[in-house]
Amino acid sequence: MSERRTLFLLLGKILAVVLIFVFAIDLIDISLRSLGKETAESFIQATTNPFIGLFMGLMITAMIQSSSTTTSIVVALVATNTISHTTAVPIIMGANVGTTITTCITSLAFIDKKKKFRRALSVGLAHNIMNLILLVVLFPLEYYLGILSGFSEAIVSLFPIEASSVMPGQTSFAPSTSIVEQLIHWINNDTLVLLGAFILLLISIKTLANYANNFFLISANRQALKTRHVGDKRKSLLVGLVLTSIVQSSSVTTSLAVPLVATGKISLKKAFPYLIGANIGTTITAFIATLFQSEAALAIATVHLLFNAIMVLLFFPFNMVRAKIVNFSKSFSTRIEENRVIGFLYILFTFFIIPFLLIYLNTD
Repeated sequence: MSERRTLFLLLGKILAVVLIFVFAIDLIDISLRSLGKETAESFIQATTNPFIGLFMGLMITAMIQSSSTTTSIVVALVATNTISHTTAVPIIMGANVGTTITTCITSLAFIDKKKKFRRALSVGLAHNIMNLILLVVLFPLEYYLGILSGFSEAIVSLFPIEASSVMPGQTSFAPSTSIVEQLIHWINNDTLVLLGAFILLLISIKTLANYANNFFLISANRQALKTRHVGDKRKSLLVGLVLTSIVQSSSVTTSLAVPLVATGKISLKKAFPYLIGANIGTTITAFIATLFQSEAALAIATVHLLFNAIMVLLFFPFNMVRAKIVNFSKSFSTRIEENRVIGFLYILFTFFIIPFLLIYLNTD
């Protein structure tokens, strides 16, 4: 009875945090509109170059360790016409790669135990490598052909948002609009409001992830969920998808695989489909952020889903492809175990130095 009461309490907290999340999106929406034309134009100019957008998404997500936060902010920017749907696509791609740093960092918990550290690190490397491969495949297709942006617009056009659900010149969450407008008027500083909204968004996503994780930790069948179901590749994919959809943080759910692989409870080969499923599950946050938003906002959320759905098509059906990534990750983690400076340099260059250099070199 006590456990049931705890579960209901957690569900109530999760619902409350979801409402705070939507409120934060609304706050970003309206405050962006109030910042003025010059601010919007400067941001548009900074992200017009697809390479800059790509690596802005990567670096920002790597720093805050949450692709959900990055994509939610991008949805708000698109909804307010601060950036275009096409401009936002590379940022979404970068965010997908940037979020993989969390799995690598989680492996550091085993750094004092060589064998476990090698196994744990291989999870982070596999997660990172498959996202990098997908980026290398899809970025040129988007850059030259606009394949993701065009396809997402075609999909959204099949389910148009009713005109009555969005007020003219407004895309915000209707029930909280008056409260937000009063708050902005009271603070009377749009920049401060926007900064506070970003912080509130980050906190709400992190809190939601913690509550949802606790919800599963008190479940009587949690061990079976983590081990037996992850053993089968189809169930593993589904578990990763469902858990991440509920938790709304792939950083949390992919990190759960690290100790399981590190301690030998499951192999990296069996955990790999779970990582793919987690990437699909994390896209739900962007769709929640599009509540009462524009078609363009819905289209960018669809891009996020398409990007990760293509990952399933590329990696899930082909055992040989997955085996190549798994074997390379294991081999590379062994090298890092022998010389840990290599691991530090890999993270530093992949997530920070190379993105910064490419942004610098592609800036006019």
